[in-house]
Amino acid sequence: MNKLYKFIIVIGILCVAGCTNLTSKDAYHSSNIQSIPPSQPIYRVPTSVNMNYPPNYGVISTTLVPQNIQDMVIPYAKMYAIDPLIIYAIIKAESNFNPSVKSHANCYGLMQLGLPTAQDVDPSVSVQDLFDPNTNIRIGTIFMKYCLMKYPNNLGYAVSAYNAGLGSVQRWVKANPNFTINDIPYKETRNYVQAIMNNYLKYSNLI
Repeated sequence: MNKLYKFIIVIGILCVAGCTNLTSKDAYHSSNIQSIPPSQPIYRVPTSVNMNYPPNYGVISTTLVPQNIQDMVIPYAKMYAIDPLIIYAIIKAESNFNPSVKSHANCYGLMQLGLPTAQDVDPSVSVQDLFDPNTNIRIGTIFMKYCLMKYPNNLGYAVSAYNAGLGSVQRWVKANPNFTINDIPYKETRNYVQAIMNNYLKYSNLI
């Protein structure tokens, strides 16, 4: 299973702009996770300490990704079997590595998490906790891993789900199985996904 989640191939670029602010109701509906009490985490993902990445995989120039960000991302990426470069790409696009960012849509911190989504991952988390870089990266990585589990062969769809919600992506794909970035109705959305993919490809070329 671990190799399934080494998402290096970019297929079907798709995303929606905004922030990661998926409600609990939408999360239950879109993820088909049933009978989980509201006080329990919705996004349950496997962990692994046996990733087969080369030594120092994910270590890149600190002029591109600050050292403290790399030091936090890489252990969580290994723990949840996800490419750390994806997490760098999201952080760059969402907050430009600024842990104090708050959006107009009430999303917080490095990975721009909304409180409902964050509490679906960790019910004990508060808004203030989301400004803590380590907490924000931990929760954002878990949620992105879950999105990748839902769309293991389509990084664009997974990024879209991270940003707009799994339910939104499911509705779009159901309405149009060939849905691509050109079908996204919002310019801001297209800009967002392009930024993520550009960041990811740039970092990938350095490894």
